[in-house]
Amino acid sequence: MTILDWRSWSERHLLRRGGRTDGGQLARLAGRVLDHVASRRVARRGPPPAGTFVVSVGNLRVGGTGKTPVVGRVARDLGARGIEGVVITRGFRADDPTPRAVAPSDADAGDEARLLAGELAGSRWSVIQAPDRAGGLALVASVRPGAGVVLLEDAHQTAGVGRHADVVILDRWEVVNGGVRAQTGPVLPFGPYRETSAGARRAAVWLLETAEVPGPEGPDGIAILGFTRRARVEGPIAGPVGLVAGLARPERFEQTAARVLPGSPRVAVRLPDHARYDDRMLDRLGAVGRSHGVATWVTTAKDRVKLPDGGLPGATLVTLHQDVVWTTTPALPDWIEERRREWSRGRTG
Repeated sequence: MTILDWRSWSERHLLRRGGRTDGGQLARLAGRVLDHVASRRVARRGPPPAGTFVVSVGNLRVGGTGKTPVVGRVARDLGARGIEGVVITRGFRADDPTPRAVAPSDADAGDEARLLAGELAGSRWSVIQAPDRAGGLALVASVRPGAGVVLLEDAHQTAGVGRHADVVILDRWEVVNGGVRAQTGPVLPFGPYRETSAGARRAAVWLLETAEVPGPEGPDGIAILGFTRRARVEGPIAGPVGLVAGLARPERFEQTAARVLPGSPRVAVRLPDHARYDDRMLDRLGAVGRSHGVATWVTTAKDRVKLPDGGLPGATLVTLHQDVVWTTTPALPDWIEERRREWSRGRTG
């Protein structure tokens, strides 16, 4: 398979530096600085808003750990139990960053906001896009008056927004004496992490992507829960295949596609995370498709919301979904529902 990497040097550099290394003395110093900044941000947070249970779902690494599909699955599961709620997402690279409720057809919204809005359409949940999460919280009462839960997507390091619990998706961990210990790697700008593993200790839940969770809890009683992702192809595959994705970590998408598709893809195009599919980009992809004889392009659910309904020039378009499957009892929605009950009893007791 031919790999065409159209990302910037800096984006590729961060990916390469994501391995099991501390990055050297400067990276360790940067880690201490970022940890200090994060702790000061947390200290500035006020209490959560009255009347709504607020949960943050975040991570320590920049992109690629599954925050958006996890948040979507939690919202659908809670909605199926009769619990109304709102997802507040940042709307990264949105054409219009104005805080607002998002519809699936909102072309000015960010890709993740549109994806979540489509997945939650017809449910008891709404999606608010707000770069300022506090501004998003202020809209909850008008957008979804009966909201009992608010999920803050990618807000673990966000200042000024109170929450009742933090969930951190760990992409690296180790098992020591039967317990789980969080791990990271070099921090920005030396690697892809926003803070060191010390940041994981602010969470009430560590969520691990694994079929077998190695222990019931982490340090300080942190709950250890798990999930996996199950690949599902939506649409018929006809003729030679090409892959295209704008992701922080495209290798996993490519490996999954190679495993589940009927034939080996001929070409994979790696675009910047949250890539824009303007006319110039579509023309470039059309030229690649013609030169490699691509009849079907396969992309991610996040990319699909930005691509034209008719597919790419000269080829059909198929989506490779990666559905979240819970691997522990309790699952994350169970944990959130139980903590919400405890919080509600405390308010009325």
